[in-house]
Amino acid sequence: MNIYNFVFCYFYKFWEKRGNDGRIVGSAHVLFTLIIHFLFLAEIILRTIGINIFPLPNNGQYVSNKMVYFIICIPLWIIIGIHFNKNRTNHLILVYNKTYTNPYRNRLKAITITVLPMVLLILLAVLRQQSIL
Repeated sequence: MNIYNFVFCYFYKFWEKRGNDGRIVGSAHVLFTLIIHFLFLAEIILRTIGINIFPLPNNGQYVSNKMVYFIICIPLWIIIGIHFNKNRTNHLILVYNKTYTNPYRNRLKAITITVLPMVLLILLAVLRQQSIL
């Protein structure tokens, strides 16, 4: 099971216990994780090689930038939601339940996959903006 399937299954079960649709929220968490990992990789490439592989649009207005991101993210969310259809979700949940039985280890792994890259990304971006690195 790759890390994105793990993230989907972890958050699927997390939100399903609370009465939400696990597929939609799990897909959103996978999208968030993909974006964070991509931006973290882009920041590392920018710091090491000096090439900006993902230039963010800057239209001068915060609202128009949010609309560009919205236009990009919604189709990706739909594609990820289609990818995790009911059959695939049922199969992944069965594999997840057999493989990952320790809830504390699962929580630690989910935090390591989602939160740690986000914190490192923010740290690198702040250091780049302050020209410390």
